[in-house]
Amino acid sequence: MKTILKYRLDASDNDTSLTLTDGFRVVRTEYIPAENRVHLWVEIPLKAGTPESRVEFRVIASGQPIGDDFGYVGTALDTHAPEAYHVFIRFAGQKGARPPASASESSPQNQPPSLRLASNSNCNRTSSPTSSSAIP
Repeated sequence: MKTILKYRLDASDNDTSLTLTDGFRVVRTEYIPAENRVHLWVEIPLKAGTPESRVEFRVIASGQPIGDDFGYVGTALDTHAPEAYHVFIRFAGQKGARPPASASESSPQNQPPSLRLASNSNCNRTSSPTSSSAIP
């Protein structure tokens, strides 16, 4: 079984750190004008005993630089203003490690488990968040 959880991301140049169950997949990023915030929807497996990993997300505006140790997840558009917010991911403990740039680099045979990509997702990782940080 699996489910999808929603998370608010900090868009103030700070990382949002989540504990996600291995096997997670980011399925959507969106800017919610009423909350003036970027949100992330993550599909997570519900199998008991699945290991978890600490994952950091960073939101940046168009044109802002980001380190090579972050991988692109998605873009959230503000439909009421000419703004775009880009969501990136880095795995805790992986600072300095470069996420894969292409599907061929992300094959399980070519990546350590901590950097494997969900092959059909916009995210550079597979894992699940703690229920206390998820938004209903």
